[in-house]
Amino acid sequence: MLATIIQQEQDLSALLPSYRTNNSPSKALQNATNTWATTVYNAAKQLSPIEFTELQIVQALQFCQCPIFICGVHRSGTTLMRDLLDAHPALSVLPSEGTYITNIERKIQHLKDQDAMAFMCIEWLKRLANPINQPPYWILGNTSLEKSPYVDFTNAFISWWPLVQQYLQATNTMWPHLVLQLAYAHVLQQILPNSKPVCWVDKTPTQEQHLTRLWQFFPNAKVLHVLRHPAAILASRKQMEPNTPLRVFVKDMQHSFRIATEQTALQNPRYLCVRYEDLCSHVDVTIAQIVSFLEIENLTSLTIPTVAGKPTQANSSFLQPQVTGKIVANNVAKQPNNLSASHYQLLAATVGKLGFGFNYHLPETNPLQKFWAKLRYEVW
Repeated sequence: MLATIIQQEQDLSALLPSYRTNNSPSKALQNATNTWATTVYNAAKQLSPIEFTELQIVQALQFCQCPIFICGVHRSGTTLMRDLLDAHPALSVLPSEGTYITNIERKIQHLKDQDAMAFMCIEWLKRLANPINQPPYWILGNTSLEKSPYVDFTNAFISWWPLVQQYLQATNTMWPHLVLQLAYAHVLQQILPNSKPVCWVDKTPTQEQHLTRLWQFFPNAKVLHVLRHPAAILASRKQMEPNTPLRVFVKDMQHSFRIATEQTALQNPRYLCVRYEDLCSHVDVTIAQIVSFLEIENLTSLTIPTVAGKPTQANSSFLQPQVTGKIVANNVAKQPNNLSASHYQLLAATVGKLGFGFNYHLPETNPLQKFWAKLRYEVW
């Protein structure tokens, strides 16, 4: 079986792009990924479940109660935030967007228990091979004739599923996501006897819209909310998602800035708002704020973006040639100039006042221009 997995990994690797791409994965790549992930899952199903000790279960339940949620709208800088936290020894950072509360939950809620487990595990196997359609790939390494880290991950996932379900299903509807967190931490050996406590980190754009629910299930959860200049977000999303109506982008920003305004006013000790521009251009000061908030040690690794310890490509989709393992300052990565006067009028009408509170300024726009911009783009 391992020989088959190795061959399928080689076939899949040949299809993975060597650089950042804005296109959807090819059909051949999707098929190869599905084939490999299904083979891995079936191989793990043949193994005996892992027998966890009472101490391991106690440590696992403690681990489950220590999350850090990174949120913010798409293209706001949440990926950079996650990548900077990635290599810290006090954190277990998922290498791809968690998306449980925004996507996966509704896909598994009507499935039978075993089908839901299989769907979620196979989905995450694919993300461990190819997190975000750009290098680095194969987050856990490659399979050998002696061992497959992906089979180990799957075995841990299958083994934790009934235990987490038993202990947490009645009190936490996000318990399947905790199975994922435990399986990933297990295969990376991040929860060991007598080791220091480790927090898990989930980066999911727009989950700031679910803070009430997140804090209901995880009262001690800390939230890092990343903001970025509205014009930069809109320009980036227009370029990356040309077929999506602008009102979708603007409404996401309205929600995000309104929530940031509310939480900042409340001075919530579990919440920290971070400006992407500060993270790029005032690194040391911003990192110091973050480590103080998270109560972790300030290490050099916090200035080097990585995924599972591997250097990631630059925090810009528009920088050529690409660089890895570095934070790119705002004045280096030039975005496309694709916003018209009506776009700025729309931003001023919808997020202008909210953005001003975080020192984001937009051109002056009169009430009539704002009205016509809202009418034109169907944003009310």
